Amino acid sequence: MELFLFFLVFASRGPLVRRKVDRSDYQGGVEAGLTELTDPHAVRMRVRPKSVLSRLGVLTFLITIVPLFGVLYWYTAPYDVWTELLAVQGAILVGCLAAYWRQTRVFSSVSAATLKGNGIFSPTAIIARDTVSRVVLVPVYRSHPSEANTQLIALTHDDGCVFRMRGQFWHASDLTGFAAAIGRPVTVETTAISEKEFFHDYPGSAYWFEKGPGVRLVVVLAIVAVVSAFVIAIMSTVGRVQ
Repeated sequence: MELFLFFLVFASRGPLVRRKVDRSDYQGGVEAGLTELTDPHAVRMRVRPKSVLSRLGVLTFLITIVPLFGVLYWYTAPYDVWTELLAVQGAILVGCLAAYWRQTRVFSSVSAATLKGNGIFSPTAIIARDTVSRVVLVPVYRSHPSEANTQLIALTHDDGCVFRMRGQFWHASDLTGFAAAIGRPVTVETTAISEKEFFHDYPGSAYWFEKGPGVRLVVVLAIVAVVSAFVIAIMSTVGRVQ
């Protein structure tokens, strides 16, 4: 189960590498004047997720997978199944390294023509800046207002959400700067709202895993099934050797 926590830490718009911000044309703050965007190919601002989340993911891996396989190697030593365990451990390590490498490429950027962003398990989404009519920064909480994180959402003329960044993964200063760099009117909400209210007020803003408890249940059951299959396979191998 703990292995999947490593991936879930990285799953949504990116926890890993250092933020890299180009503020050469950004004067700072929502109220700052924004130079006219003239070069459609010039990136005005490019941000990366909080680096602390990458460290959390690596730490989770080290304190769960390493002791787990240490116990498994010790328990199965008399049965000469270390090659099977080594293969499984190697596959897990490759998967984690692939996730780490992929996470180094997570970013959000804005230019004169487009907004771009990707996630660890999603390709780069490209949104025409002309489709954005306004930007909203709103604090959102899951269980209590004191735990609220700012969400950035870019809305179309009919208030459809076309771009979203969650404060859990991005620095607050980056969200503020990114909103200003889009070059559209920015609304800064000061009253925190619940996730339920957020999804109601801004339709289309939910990620696939946020669309109801049924989706979360399916994900949990899939994780349990994979972990159970792994345990059963190890025990069956030991049983055959005995």
